[in-house]
Amino acid sequence: MRRRDAAAQRALRRRAFFSAVPVLGLLCLLGLVELGLRVAPVDADLARFSFFVELKVSRWAYLRDQWVDHQMDAVLARRKPGDWLELPEARRPPFDQVPLPYPVDNNALGYRDDPWASAAGAQRVLLLGDSVSFGKGVEVQDRYADLIERERPGVDVRVAALQGCRADCMSHIFQEQALSFRPDLLVVQASANDLDQALFRLADAGALPGLQLGGLALANRSRLLVRLLHARESEDNEQQLRIAAEAAAAHTAEANARLFGMAAKMGVPVVVLQLSYAYGWRYGDHVADACAHHGAVCRGVVEVDFAAPPAAAAALEPRDLPLEADFVARTAAQMAMPEDELAQVFPHRDQFLDVVHLSPRGHATVASQLLPAVDAALAAGRPRPVGFTGLR
Repeated sequence: MRRRDAAAQRALRRRAFFSAVPVLGLLCLLGLVELGLRVAPVDADLARFSFFVELKVSRWAYLRDQWVDHQMDAVLARRKPGDWLELPEARRPPFDQVPLPYPVDNNALGYRDDPWASAAGAQRVLLLGDSVSFGKGVEVQDRYADLIERERPGVDVRVAALQGCRADCMSHIFQEQALSFRPDLLVVQASANDLDQALFRLADAGALPGLQLGGLALANRSRLLVRLLHARESEDNEQQLRIAAEAAAAHTAEANARLFGMAAKMGVPVVVLQLSYAYGWRYGDHVADACAHHGAVCRGVVEVDFAAPPAAAAALEPRDLPLEADFVARTAAQMAMPEDELAQVFPHRDQFLDVVHLSPRGHATVASQLLPAVDAALAAGRPRPVGFTGLR
């Protein structure tokens, strides 16, 4: 009996062993493939796809855990006078993190600007924007608004830009400040927050095509799974951005109409500043479209081309930042990807501190391309005020 039992156990172990051999062989093969893919070269298309997977996994996870309220009341409530040193937000992923501390000195109204007192005869420009125009990550003298002021001493640019400001916030600020300041020109920097928040809201609600965050997080652990997703075209990042852009346009339509309508009523010409993320996608189409529908007051859209070098003017000469500020190198280290391969996604990396905020060089590029539009709009003078019934 014992001999039969021992023989049966040996037979069972043999069957288990031979059953496990194919599984172990497959796992070893997959492991070798994974190791091979980690050293295999990555072309620009796959690098871009891999970055978007990383962006969605780490940024959306950050937003869920460290939600920052971008509702208008919360953004406006953060206005405060005084000065302090703003430090990098340590928990943000490296492509989303301004890497260096920078000083903030707000005026009595809570804006990062000098006291608002125009010189006699100065042409007055009111600038609305988000953290890009606020100058997140850079010294105040490096911002494009301040570069324009230095290049045009007779132009007084008031920076009414706030971190987290969106279309509704900008419309509110214009209504607050326009009657007292009576600007000769309004510059509206289309906010990156409009598109970014629409993208996150849709993703969080499961309303975008493709994998949910949990599935993406699992796939992001393996180069093989990322390549399979890329080959299947199951994560169409361009389609997701288009869907979010349509949602942003619908969500901001009323605020943009109110903003341009107020400008039309007051006879204040408008120039729209259309920027892009560091990977090239323009995020201000919804404001550019509003400009097209208000042609009587909107003097045009400046679509900044970061491939064009800044104009050769002393006031626009940019400062270079230390190498440790480079977000591409830090993101490549997080993704365990060679830096030169990830760099294919960001052709103008020296113009950005992260995927959205400009470096001093980026601000100089914006200033040089915005300046002609400002000159032309101020030279053309004010449009004739028109009636508007949407003013509250």
